[in-house]
Amino acid sequence: MPIIFQRLAWGPVRLVMWLFAGLEIKGAENLKKVEGNFIIASNHTNQLDPILLVACFPFFSKYIPLMFASREKDFYAKTGWKRWVYGDTFFRLMGAHPMYGGLNNYEAALRHHLEFARKGESICIFPTGKKKNGVIGKAKGGVGYLMHATNLPILPVKIQGLEGMSWLSVWTGKHKVTVTFGEPLQVKDIFINTSFIQLVQDQNPYADAAAAIMEIVEQLN
Repeated sequence: MPIIFQRLAWGPVRLVMWLFAGLEIKGAENLKKVEGNFIIASNHTNQLDPILLVACFPFFSKYIPLMFASREKDFYAKTGWKRWVYGDTFFRLMGAHPMYGGLNNYEAALRHHLEFARKGESICIFPTGKKKNGVIGKAKGGVGYLMHATNLPILPVKIQGLEGMSWLSVWTGKHKVTVTFGEPLQVKDIFINTSFIQLVQDQNPYADAAAAIMEIVEQLN
C-alpha cells in the first residue's frame, strides 16, 4: 500500500513545492552511487518532511516506497486531532512504522525497520527528531545500529526552508525549500569496528555514529 499512496502524493506535493516554494533538489546525482537499498538520515524540520522526501525522488524510482521510522502511537495521545491520524493506520499506509522506546534493546526497538531493510526496502529515519523551540535534539543511536546491523549505506539528506510551513502558508510563496542529498556513507566510514560492538556503561558507539552522521547532514549545503 505505501507504494500506491506515496506515488499518489508525489505529483501534488512536488508541483506545489515547485510552484509556491521554489523547490530545489541538490545532489540528486548521489542517488546513482547507491546500487541497492539504503538508509536515509535526515534532519527533521516539519511534519511535511517525509512526503517531501518522497517527492524528491524520480516518480519511477526503484527506491519508492520509502519506509519511515516514526514515534509510537501513544506519543501522539495528547496532540489533539493529530492523535486520530498520527501513528495509526494513515501512517502505516504512507510507510511509517513505529520505533519502540524504553526497551534498551535496539533490535527490539527497530524490529520493523530491520525487517524492511533485510527485505530490500529503503528506510528513512530522523535521528534528532523534530526541533523543539528551535533547538535540535541529540541524535539517537538507532540510525547507527541500523547501519551497522544491516551493512547498508547511509544517504545523508538536509532539508531547508520547511521551518514553520503549513498547508496554509505554503500558498503565500514566502518559503524557499531546498533538499540536498549528500555522498553515500559506508559502514567503514563511520565505525572503527565493523564486525562486533559491545555496549558498555557510558559508552554507546551507535549514538556516537548517529552524532557523526548528523554532523555531516548539517554541513550539507
